[in-house]
Amino acid sequence: MKTCRLIYRSIAKPEVLNADALSRLANRAASANRQLGICGILAVSDGRFLQVLEGQSKFINSVYAKIIKDKQHYDVELISFESVVSTEFHDWNMKIFTLDDIEEHIREHLLKKYPFVDNKIQFIDDAVLMNSLLIDIKHLYS
Repeated sequence: MKTCRLIYRSIAKPEVLNADALSRLANRAASANRQLGICGILAVSDGRFLQVLEGQSKFINSVYAKIIKDKQHYDVELISFESVVSTEFHDWNMKIFTLDDIEEHIREHLLKKYPFVDNKIQFIDDAVLMNSLLIDIKHLYS
């Protein structure tokens, strides 16, 4: 079965953006993903989600179908879906990074490379740029 990478963005509902709710979300996702051999990260910025999921395409498609119906966010938009030779985010079944609360030197680094409004990184509809952002986040926190 082929391995794939899926990236999507969405708008988070305000009640999901507090630290406790995000932690519960990450724990549930990590547990479910571990059983399916899925890895990935979820970035949060300016009330929006940007998530990458990697694993066997059959399982990624199944999880994404559930994500689309999830009431914790809306306006879910697929940015990319591609076959990959190896996974980039294999270190985490699910890890959340809140970019609004990152260390200043990391914020400055990301703001030099990625679009922002009012000092908040924006998740745009550019697959290459958003994949690059997710990889930068991974490497900055590994």
